[in-house]
Amino acid sequence: MFRVLVDVDGETLYRYHHLFGGFLRSRFRRVAPSAVARMQLRVGEIFEARQEPEEAVEHYLLAGSSSRAAGVMDTHAQQFYRTGRTQTLLRWADQLPAELHDEVPELTLFHGQALSDQGRTTEALPILMMAEITFRARGDVVGQIRSTLPQGWAHYARGRRQDSLAIGQRVLTWLDTLPIDVTSLRAQALRLIGLSYSGMGRWQDGRSYLAQALELYRQIEPTDRLTYNLGRTLHDLANTLRFLGHLEEAASLQSEALGMWRTLGNPEPLSKCLNNMGYDRYLAGDYDSALRLYTEALTQAERADDKRGYGWILDSIAAAHRDRGDFKQAIETYAQVFDMANEIGDYSLASWVLEGLGHAHRLSDNLDRALALFEQSRDLAEREGLGSYVASATAAIGITQVEMSQGGDGLDNLEHASDLMLQSESYLDLARVQFWLARANYLAGRIAEAKSSLIEMTRLGKRLGCRPFSWAEGQRAVDFLKWGVTEVQPNQPLLDWLN
Repeated sequence: MFRVLVDVDGETLYRYHHLFGGFLRSRFRRVAPSAVARMQLRVGEIFEARQEPEEAVEHYLLAGSSSRAAGVMDTHAQQFYRTGRTQTLLRWADQLPAELHDEVPELTLFHGQALSDQGRTTEALPILMMAEITFRARGDVVGQIRSTLPQGWAHYARGRRQDSLAIGQRVLTWLDTLPIDVTSLRAQALRLIGLSYSGMGRWQDGRSYLAQALELYRQIEPTDRLTYNLGRTLHDLANTLRFLGHLEEAASLQSEALGMWRTLGNPEPLSKCLNNMGYDRYLAGDYDSALRLYTEALTQAERADDKRGYGWILDSIAAAHRDRGDFKQAIETYAQVFDMANEIGDYSLASWVLEGLGHAHRLSDNLDRALALFEQSRDLAEREGLGSYVASATAAIGITQVEMSQGGDGLDNLEHASDLMLQSESYLDLARVQFWLARANYLAGRIAEAKSSLIEMTRLGKRLGCRPFSWAEGQRAVDFLKWGVTEVQPNQPLLDWLN
């Protein structure tokens, strides 16, 4: 009466009813705890030999052998991180007694990296520093460098580009003193420097360092770990090339990265890749396709528990709603993102969201609110040293002032922003600002200047292969665009964009 029939791989077997089995196991643990511990230890050894680390850790912990569990955790931490099994890493770090943390520098390192990837940089930094200290105590210089670089990424995630740049440069100098082959670490340092420069709006410097990193990664024998870093670098360089206006090259690199992430099955970088592919469709004005890709990206970010990535993707969704005229939905979504940015301490996201929210209010004719948001965005960007964000917010202030009939101040801000973007070669942003400049000059009766800006906007748009203004912006400037089609000849691209 206590047995039930079960089918195991086509074979009929008997087992105890789960309630009766549970009763027997409980009694066994009570009357023979040492025997139970020996059995759990043996089961853990079997799972470890079969390369099933999660099961091995579970049984070692049940056996009371935390040190054996720690060994398995440390051995497999990197593999679990690379394949996106970060929840297991976080659980392991919580399960391990504090006195054993010095024995698991690999687990500590990837625990910190997993927290940083989720936007929990305040928690991540002391853990990464702990890993660095442990490696230093062991005389492991390479381990020290491996745990220093993620500290740079944590600073980058918080919008502290100067701090991340300094760490990348320090590591690069450090590597020059080592007598061993450190190609992969050199590539990581170059990538950190390149992305820091790009984040500061120094796109050409960013491109140079990222291209060097990519070249090194392509020279190294591929493994899962190197494939992961190669995919990250492809992603970063694609982003930088977008802002420089090299959209076809960016799309090619992004497509290569997508194949890698689908193969590795890691949801966190896959979500970022899908977000960027959605951005490509957004630039083309295909908002429905963009939203479909953003939604898939959001699902992957949620799977990875990546709060920072989730916030950036949600910002992309808000921008798509805004630019197709759904201002109420956009404003509600931006409010969610702003709360998330404050929660995780991501100042670059906060500055970006303030500007995006400002445009949602501007395009819905709430100009006073828009101007206040743009000024907050620029103040935050200036405080954090985010040069490209400062230029973008300055342009937003300029076009708002023009629409508020403060044409003189507005033109000054737009021209200043245009100069900054030209210096940093931010051609994607520059095309949008040329559209605003042309419209501002047209409204001010400066027809020659309006034509000049319109011609430059058209040239940049043709080169970029996308329309430099959104649907909502175009609806706001239909009369001006019609004038441009008739007055600036030949202007077939402008006519196509208008239609």
